[in-house]
Amino acid sequence: MAVETHIHAFPRHVASKTYPEAVPVYDSATKRIRIGDGSTSGGIEIPNMADLSAVTAAIGTFESAAEAVIGEESAGEA
Repeated sequence: MAVETHIHAFPRHVASKTYPEAVPVYDSATKRIRIGDGSTSGGIEIPNMADLSAVTAAIGTFESAAEAVIGEESAGEA
């Protein structure tokens, strides 16, 4: 199978079209890059820095809450 190597940028058609494997697609409506996998409509969305920052913040909040709970448990045992 030949692999397409160009980038598509048609915002009205990105979500409705299934792209071949490894085809990068730029969705100008959402300003996101997607990679075609041959079966998913619109391809797989690649996370951007804002997504990664949100995940990092959520992990930090979870770790802080876990440390607080562990601290309460160890204080109760003493």
